[in-house]
Formats: sequence, structure tokens, C-alpha cells
Amino acid sequence: MIVIGSLHGEHVMIGPIGEIDADGFCSAKVEVRVSGFLAQLEPYIQIRDLVEFRKEILALYEKLEGVANFSPLEKELELRLAMDARGQVSVTGKAIKYYGERDNQLTFELSIDQTFLPSIAKSIERVVSGEV
Repeated sequence: MIVIGSLHGEHVMIGPIGEIDADGFCSAKVEVRVSGFLAQLEPYIQIRDLVEFRKEILALYEKLEGVANFSPLEKELELRLAMDARGQVSVTGKAIKYYGERDNQLTFELSIDQTFLPSIAKSIERVVSGEV
């Protein structure tokens, strides 16, 4: 399971993921909990998007500047992690749930400390490798 934020506070949680198909797609359970809002959805994501997101998170931690983006082909979940000069990471994103002709969307923001980044990257690695 990938947790961005605090498990018992504001967070974006991704996982568990479903079986990965031949094209590298899988379904994932996602929970976004921010400022009194709770969104739960099951988007389809590609494993390569998680791999790229992990690389960008590690670069963000190493350089202490920049951004890490999770922007999969299916735009049901998008995330952007941006570090400020004090080492705080702003997590912004969108969660979209499609219902035929009607789409509901939650746009959100939360903050985490840079020290969360290595554990986020490690959890992505475990999910991608099938450990969890």
C-alpha cells in the first residue's frame, strides 16, 4: 500500500492493486482523505506510471527542489508533489469518479515533510514488485 501523508490524518492511499494485464494496466483502490472530505475510487493505472513517479520522488528528495508528478493515461487520479525552500512538500491533485454522463471531481491539497519521501518511494517499489 502507498500512503502519501498520514494514515490516520490527511492522505492519499493507493492500494491494493489488482492483477496486472498484458499492457501493464491494473485497477487500484484509492482513498483520498482531506479536510473533512473522503473520496474512494478504483482507477485503472499503468505500472510504468508508478515507476516513473517513484523516480521523480527520489529525485525530489535528492535535490531538495522540483516536482514529482503522477499523471496516468486514465486521468482518474493525478498527483503533484512540489517542494518549497523550507523542505515542506505540497501535495496537490484531483480524484475523478466517472458515472456515465456525470463526473464528480475532488481537487485537493495537503502538506507533508520531505522526510516522508523515501518511505513513499519504498512503498511504490514494493507495490510494483508485487510484495504487497
